[in-house]
Amino acid sequence: MAISSTVLVAIIGLIGVIVSSGAGYLRLVIEKRKLAQAQLEMRFQRAALSFPEFVEEWSEISAALISLMEETAIDRFLILRAWNGHLVPRWTTAMYQMRSANQKPVAYVHFELDTDYVSKLREITIQNSVYIETEALQDHTALKRVYEAEGITASFIAHLATHEGPVKGSKSHTYCSFATHSPELIDEAARTRCRILVSRMKGLATSFDEQPI
Repeated sequence: MAISSTVLVAIIGLIGVIVSSGAGYLRLVIEKRKLAQAQLEMRFQRAALSFPEFVEEWSEISAALISLMEETAIDRFLILRAWNGHLVPRWTTAMYQMRSANQKPVAYVHFELDTDYVSKLREITIQNSVYIETEALQDHTALKRVYEAEGITASFIAHLATHEGPVKGSKSHTYCSFATHSPELIDEAARTRCRILVSRMKGLATSFDEQPI
């Protein structure tokens, strides 16, 4: 049966509308993708522009650490990160070390934690900081072995940040350790200065991590 010219024109018109609508939708998708890409680039640029501020702040913190080590019994500073496969931390690594001139850096890389160390990390994340004297540590624990091997007499350990890992239940904990090899230990005045520095480092870590990338 022959299709009338009126029906044919209507069909052609409908096809034209469908094609036009499809092309319009495609253009809309492309424009949305371009906008999303532009927004991501702008966010990345904002994060990149914050890097000089990060460097400047960290330079000031480094200077404060040097003053702390010159003016108190503290002679070693570490930033460490402990991470796990599931639920509790299993290893830690020292990512940054500052020591007095007469000390050599010790490589703490993928150092396996025992239950005593894990319990102290848990205490740090809850209480924010903990003060430790080596003589008071339990014998045969990982921390006491390390401290005795290095000749450390006391330390002040503080939590800096905790991040969720890519696998559910996994986390990483970033923390720092102020330590001394002196029999004078770390007095309350020095610990107060440590707390002030920790607050600055926490703020720096938070502001840098919150940059949208």
